Amino acid sequence: MDGSGTQVLEEIVRTYRQRGVRIFFSRGPARRDHPVWHLMERSGIVALCGGESHFVMDVEEALRWTEYEESIGVRSGASSAQD
Repeated sequence: MDGSGTQVLEEIVRTYRQRGVRIFFSRGPARRDHPVWHLMERSGIVALCGGESHFVMDVEEALRWTEYEESIGVRSGASSAQD
């Protein structure tokens, strides 16, 4: 992924967050030691998604995180997304 791909992905993530959709990435680049991770972090995608906890190994883990966030009252609405 290059800079323009990162920009497009950031716009997609931002749009979905503004609609109240939780965003998780699974099977993505290893945290902190992969160039794609650095691009996603520098572009703000990591923070926009909800932080490193939204980068998971598989769909089941994403579902567990969603259930956990709902149980502690983490909002998925537009007000919790960065502008």
